[in-house]
Amino acid sequence: MSSVTYRVAARVVHRLALGPGKLAESVKGRRGAADRWATWARATRPENALVWFHAASVGEAQTAAPVIARLRRARPDLTPIITASSPTLARWPKRFGAAHLDYVPLDEPDSVTHALEALRPSVLVFSRGDLWPELIAQTHGRGIPVAVIAAHLRPSSRRLHWPARRLYARLLPWLRFIGAVSTGDATRWQLLGASDRAITVTGDPRHDAVLERPTALERLQPLLEWSHGRKVLVAGSVEPPDEDVLLHAFRIVLDRDGSAGMLLAPHEPTGDTVARLHHKAARLRIPMGIWGNDRTGPTASCLVADALGLLFDLYVLADLAYVGGGLRPRRLHAVIEPAAYGLPIMFGPHWSEFPDAAAIHAAGGATVVSATEPASTLAEAWTRLLREPAARAEAGLAARRVLHEGAAQRTTKGLLGIL
Repeated sequence: MSSVTYRVAARVVHRLALGPGKLAESVKGRRGAADRWATWARATRPENALVWFHAASVGEAQTAAPVIARLRRARPDLTPIITASSPTLARWPKRFGAAHLDYVPLDEPDSVTHALEALRPSVLVFSRGDLWPELIAQTHGRGIPVAVIAAHLRPSSRRLHWPARRLYARLLPWLRFIGAVSTGDATRWQLLGASDRAITVTGDPRHDAVLERPTALERLQPLLEWSHGRKVLVAGSVEPPDEDVLLHAFRIVLDRDGSAGMLLAPHEPTGDTVARLHHKAARLRIPMGIWGNDRTGPTASCLVADALGLLFDLYVLADLAYVGGGLRPRRLHAVIEPAAYGLPIMFGPHWSEFPDAAAIHAAGGATVVSATEPASTLAEAWTRLLREPAARAEAGLAARRVLHEGAAQRTTKGLLGIL
């Protein structure tokens, strides 16, 4: 794919009638982003150096957060900002240490030019690899260094094949720093066209993020009371395909052990999602309550968290964890958050391309739910772990040992080297 072809394709996609959904919401938010960033810059941007971080969604922003914190300690004169691709991150209640957060502008010449002229960044940093070709080209053309942190590239990534490979082969030699998660990632980035001089294996800064983050116990007080005397599974980042599996499995477990509890944290906790879960639970005779920042006194054995930004803290209540998304290819969510609490983890069958999930599974810290009978295999694993506290503790410690500190510091050192 040539740059001209990419520009034409981007312009067409950005003007399609996309209807409802996250893609349409993202494009709508991005259409006015360059103007909003220009307004912010005129009113707020300090005259010191600005570091532009781009994160596709919440996971990528959480990856950048410990790096942002270290950059600010090393260089108090720096102003970090974050741009987002996902509506989830754009709506997120936290800024991850950045001075401002908003959508990334449309990846078109005029929008990118407008944003770059207003923001005047000293460096552009992509978290994990949500790369935007027009933004990279214009940033490089202005002599501004471009970097990728926590750089991960799956062996099956479409970027490694035509036509994407042709486009990235032209762009990647311009990158000044690539902090690869693993040696395998480093090799794949090099095959894609990145200079070996720019690549350093740093590890994943998100490990630092989860290991360093304190738990906000004060807002969990009602849930601490609810969890007392219960054996709780926290199901995090629950996607629609996970819902029936979890509820059917919980019905089986609850019939076996009346002290079992389940706390569901949907990936998108909208009113429609909560209503759908209520309807499904009622059909299975599962009492379900709702808990969020403005709710108190939950009593039902099954709860739904209806607010964003709570999941990491919720794992402190758990005896074991389920991480959503793994029932579909390339959708498994972060497994390192429950691992940080030393919890045994369960997830769906599509896990092998996720390095953290693969490492935790190899260490004995994870149970994989069957693709053919997910509810029954989840219920059996759930029951076994509740009945065998020694096995539960051993699996949780195995998951915890997979996490390693230091990637954020190595990444920060690399970024300071190109500032």
